[in-house]
Amino acid sequence: MRTTLTLDDDLGQLLRDRSRLTGTSFRQVVNDAIRSGLQADRQPPHAIPPFRVTPKAAGFRRGIDVLRLNQRNDDLEAEAFELTAATVRGASAGVGAVGDRPPNDADVGRLPGLRWTDPLR
Repeated sequence: MRTTLTLDDDLGQLLRDRSRLTGTSFRQVVNDAIRSGLQADRQPPHAIPPFRVTPKAAGFRRGIDVLRLNQRNDDLEAEAFELTAATVRGASAGVGAVGDRPPNDADVGRLPGLRWTDPLR
């Protein structure tokens, strides 16, 4: 069958390169590529074996109180909240979070009429 086909430049170049490398005609390379693509749709995908998890008996390390498992998480959340509150208080006073270094926000100095009340005090 004779037909006119418009190919993208990069695809045409790939087909010409394949033709040169294999020593076959351009027509044969195009036909093989189309056949290969059409047959790939017919073949079912390769079956992936199911992933199996083998459970193992596990326990807690010695010294872990199972009745207080969330205590460390609560301690970390409280510590993060205190750090955030200290940073907000420092920024409201015109002082950065680290020492007496000024904050990075350049707008702090440009808003002289802005009054901010610390809700944590």
